[in-house]
Amino acid sequence: MLLRERQNQPGGLAPREIARYYLTLPWVTPFANTEVFANPVILGILDRIFPQEYVMAQLGARYTSARLGLSGNPP
Repeated sequence: MLLRERQNQPGGLAPREIARYYLTLPWVTPFANTEVFANPVILGILDRIFPQEYVMAQLGARYTSARLGLSGNPP
């Protein structure tokens, strides 16, 4: 599982706030699928919310230390 692999690597999970971490997802299937990152329905909503151009810098997920089984301190 990607989450467990990254948890055991230095810098694999980026700390965010207290007891929260960010996991950058790999740019491979299924995440590299345009139906995921360029879904027309989602882009239509974003176009109405953001009047300026926007760029997706990365695709990731947030996790709490409770979901990771951590103490709340960065690994």
